[in-house]
Amino acid sequence: MRPILCRLLLVVSLLATPALGNELTPDSGAVSFRGLLQSADGHPGEFAVEAALDGGNFSGRATIAIAGKHLEAELVEARSYLENGKCILYLEQGRTRFELRGRCDGEQFGHQGSGAFDAYFDGEGQLRGDMTGSTSLGGMPPQSVRTESISIPTGKLTCAWQEVHISAEASVPNEYLIAYSMMVTLTLAPDGTYRTASASGTYAVAADKILLTSGAFAGAVGTLELDRSGEPAVVFHKAENRDRDGLQRIDPETTDCTLAN
Repeated sequence: MRPILCRLLLVVSLLATPALGNELTPDSGAVSFRGLLQSADGHPGEFAVEAALDGGNFSGRATIAIAGKHLEAELVEARSYLENGKCILYLEQGRTRFELRGRCDGEQFGHQGSGAFDAYFDGEGQLRGDMTGSTSLGGMPPQSVRTESISIPTGKLTCAWQEVHISAEASVPNEYLIAYSMMVTLTLAPDGTYRTASASGTYAVAADKILLTSGAFAGAVGTLELDRSGEPAVVFHKAENRDRDGLQRIDPETTDCTLAN
């Protein structure tokens, strides 16, 4: 019985051992990070990093957009590294600096509450908060739908959301209506400004995200997608557009901004 017991214990031990296939190693090579930021005072943001991990240090370029601020710069290799399962990514531009840090593997960055950022913007002061993101080995952006970049639409977009009227009778189907968005229209100018039917402000681009950084809709996050006709569109997904109190920044449901036919 004793040999059988030993073999059973060995099998259990092997099954309990975590898989290491998705772990980052000091020489993982091309790797990309993408994720969301949330400052301590409630401002949302995003980041995108394309890097190479060689000898335990990261080199590459990062894009940050948060609280009306936009930063794009090279990683400081000496201060960007992998250590004990954590990734530290540091970039500077003049006196402005930004650091992302958290647990990381081949799929996640900043998971299980470990993600944080610490920044200083020249002339504006310090900004801190939380972050969470995804990792992709091989340098390909971690997206399941898009296989190539989508250009920013330059024309006036019409914005709407789907309103559902729930039927009180089982024999009567629910009614689905298209309602105009609070924005009504959205135009993104090449100079980084946006205009809706009754408001205007500035925006920043981080990977496939459009971040409205000022104006009546500051804090809203749109995603560049293709509409049914294959034209570029901006979609403000419901899950990405809640403020710190859980209220929607634009409409009650997901808002689609598409070129008018």
